[in-house]
Amino acid sequence: MEYQNPNPAQTQPMPRMKMETLEAALQRTGVKLPIVVKIAGRVTYSHIKTQVAGQELADANKRKIARGGRADNKPFYSLNVGDATVIPDPTLPAEAIAFFEQRIVHKMHEDGVQSHVFYATSKSPFPASIGWGPNSGVTDPGSMPASADLLEGELASGLNVVIGMKIFPSSQGAGCGLDFVIINDQPRYFSGQTRNADMEAALRAMGAAMPVPAQNIPAPVAPVAPQPVNPMAGQPVSPVPPANPFMAPPAGDPAAGNPQYPGMAYGRT
Repeated sequence: MEYQNPNPAQTQPMPRMKMETLEAALQRTGVKLPIVVKIAGRVTYSHIKTQVAGQELADANKRKIARGGRADNKPFYSLNVGDATVIPDPTLPAEAIAFFEQRIVHKMHEDGVQSHVFYATSKSPFPASIGWGPNSGVTDPGSMPASADLLEGELASGLNVVIGMKIFPSSQGAGCGLDFVIINDQPRYFSGQTRNADMEAALRAMGAAMPVPAQNIPAPVAPVAPQPVNPMAGQPVSPVPPANPFMAPPAGDPAAGNPQYPGMAYGRT
């Protein structure tokens, strides 16, 4: 998949950085693996309590093949994060931040709404660690689940989270996967009873809307003959990523720091 450059002046898609390029940059700067890059956003889809396996995996492979990808029969965990923003880390080279920024999918929808989604996965047999942020209302983290398999259910859509993506060494070179999830919201879980609400929140995060049940259906009208299209009008506008709230303000700015997540423990590194 290619990263669509959000700069309208750049009409050609820019290829995403490959893992071996990032690995070479880390070696060049003396950074030892493993490292963790943090991404903040809101849950739009959660499959971290259990792995995608069995029939779900077969269905996922069919969708992947239909998009031109290759099937992979190894079960995996999955978490989609909307309004995704990579949190800068001065201890890491710029390539590590760029690697994940380029994997945030920016889309411009027909109604003009933009969405910015990061698709996190992990093929590790071990579930992600769970942490609890200051807005979760949790006062005793020791009494709460410490790993995703111990959660009451899958996370509900719209939940504010910070995830940790770990880059780790392996015999085949560097790999990448979801390492931890910090829940920075009142914990809510997906359930059949809240399915429509969760789906609506997920669609809003992706720039779409729930279909409204038809009530008074108008009588059909005769089709309108197609009109000639002006190729110079109505060109789509490339989506622009939102401002990164985690970027450090200019030197001397009294607002230096990150007031949104003061004192947050980002989990194991």
